[in-house]
Amino acid sequence: VARNIKIVFTGKGKKKLVEILDAYLGLLRAAPEGQNQEAILERIAELAEPTWTAAYHDLDTADDTQLKQDSTSYLRAAYLLDRAGFDTAFYRAHILRLLPRLNDQMTRRGTDQRMAFHTYYAYFNLPEPFSLAAAFQSGLIAARASPEQIGHGAIYQFTHEIFVPYEFGEKLDAQFFSADDLAYLRQALPILTHDSISRNDPDVTGELSSCMRYLCFTNLPSYRESLTYLLESQRPEGTWGDYDRFIATLGSHVDQALTLHTVLVVLDALHSAFADTAPESVGVKPDP
Repeated sequence: VARNIKIVFTGKGKKKLVEILDAYLGLLRAAPEGQNQEAILERIAELAEPTWTAAYHDLDTADDTQLKQDSTSYLRAAYLLDRAGFDTAFYRAHILRLLPRLNDQMTRRGTDQRMAFHTYYAYFNLPEPFSLAAAFQSGLIAARASPEQIGHGAIYQFTHEIFVPYEFGEKLDAQFFSADDLAYLRQALPILTHDSISRNDPDVTGELSSCMRYLCFTNLPSYRESLTYLLESQRPEGTWGDYDRFIATLGSHVDQALTLHTVLVVLDALHSAFADTAPESVGVKPDP
């Protein structure tokens, strides 16, 4: 799926670029040294070509709605490309131009988004308009939301409150949560995982499985159940998720719109389950 997708930079194009870059960087980290790494980096360079053009960096003139929808992905794409060893000086210059508008919107961001921006601001040495990390105190975990309250609608906010402190699996030694937080999460995650498996939802199950791995909850029966489910639910063509019913409305865009995210989160869950460490750097830019 990742090999055949061509990202279209309309609608949620920046978000989809991040998903496919994340997927390839996960494969790059998992690849044995010297095996397929050059080919993966060449594919990343191909996907990233639009980011070297002025047309891609249009958020400084976008309306507030588009800016809010795209800016988290915009910073994450720069973060991923920089982590892969690409020259991001051109990209960083555009981020600096956009910074005043990003700061103006920050009070209207959700908990997980502010925490994500805290990570990217720190990485790119950007001054924060206020303490973005403090947003965690108003999140679902801090509120001890019940699994019923979280439900399907808020599940991605919940998982991202865990993803961000662990930098999406790149900082597995993080010591972020308190003992009370961990006790709550140890109760909530199995309930949510059993529900997602019962609904045959590999997308949510993949995210929850990664959360349990990041938190070192690997002794939970639900963690093993999540991995078993993910391994057994892979489709013959190598993907996860049954999205055939959306072909009538999305046509050839089904893979980009739906399948890609599910493949990404399942790969992340499997990488984190079977990888020993997360390296400090995941690649270098290939020669032109």
